[in-house]
Amino acid sequence: MKLRIISAILIFFYLAFLMQVLVMKDVSLIRIGHLKLNFGGTHDGPANFMPFKTIRLYLSGEKGWLISGINILGNIFILVPIGFLSSLLISSISRKQVVVIACSLSLCIESLQAIGHIGIFEIDDVILNGLGVWLGHEFWKILPSNIHWDRFLSFSILSISVLLVYYLIASNFRWPLPIGFEPMTQIETNDASRNYVSTNDDLCGVTGGKGCIIKLDPTKHQFLIQRKDGVIELIHINEKTIINSPRGVIHETDLRKGNRVTLVVGEGRLASLILICR
Repeated sequence: MKLRIISAILIFFYLAFLMQVLVMKDVSLIRIGHLKLNFGGTHDGPANFMPFKTIRLYLSGEKGWLISGINILGNIFILVPIGFLSSLLISSISRKQVVVIACSLSLCIESLQAIGHIGIFEIDDVILNGLGVWLGHEFWKILPSNIHWDRFLSFSILSISVLLVYYLIASNFRWPLPIGFEPMTQIETNDASRNYVSTNDDLCGVTGGKGCIIKLDPTKHQFLIQRKDGVIELIHINEKTIINSPRGVIHETDLRKGNRVTLVVGEGRLASLILICR
């Protein structure tokens, strides 16, 4: 009974974490050393219902092997804990039931992303997520049956609690962290304030930006963008506005109709930061 309670608690908190990262996008960037995993931004476009279409694209190397590996392996391993913990919670669970749980959970995540216009429904993500849950179940099956899981999970919860307290203290005192989490506005402000010089850098993080400039009025220092959700928005600029392109910092007069941009906007729709997508 104790094992089931602990497993249920861990599943609840892990599902909450997945909701924050994959659905709510509250944690847009996870830094592991020098590696950055960007979950932020809004992604809109046609849904993909053709199995293995995106997976084949990644395996072809067209998107780059690092990005391909992160996307494929990330979509698999991020759901492995659910398969493992579900097996601890219900020891009699079958492969068929695990597959049903996997598909239902992944379909829910993909649907919520599409409905909220924060992601594209991707059937290949459902396949990879399902594979991750199944692998978690299979990993549980091959482990020795005499492991004291209640002690192990209790120690895991204690360790996670200690780490959370450490991260809260370290963040407050700005100590360097091996793994960091940042919201989207902080990513844009921190990363875009640098002077980018490489034409291969995409300041919008391959999200395509928040919208497209459809009209410029340099005399009034303002322009119109059409957001991905179709809304037309008037944006104001002043002398403190930072405008970054993949080539570096540019001037207001360098903005062009058709530029795709990501913005950090304050009161009165005044942009403090404009990122020109690659």
